[in-house]
Amino acid sequence: MKGYIAQLIRMTEAANAEKRSESPPSATTYTPLLTQLERLFATMTENQRRRDLTAAELIPRLQGEFRAHPSAAGVAAALKQLGFTQRRDYSRAGGGARVWRRGE
Repeated sequence: MKGYIAQLIRMTEAANAEKRSESPPSATTYTPLLTQLERLFATMTENQRRRDLTAAELIPRLQGEFRAHPSAAGVAAALKQLGFTQRRDYSRAGGGARVWRRGE
């Protein structure tokens, strides 16, 4: 029995040493929202950039700083800094949705 316990202790010590030698997982770096949006718009076609955009379309394509995706307020602030204006689409198809249009 003592031999078995000694073997378990050696195995545990070896596993602990292996864990200590592994490098910690690197944290992903956060890219600012403005940069993310600029990159996103650079990948869009001209027709996609011209049309009105909603925050609901943009949020899933962006990475948040503390959560998976950024907040709508954060996206709105970044869009304002990029020169977008907010409007409401009161057409039947729009249903009063908030849309963002590049400043003219």
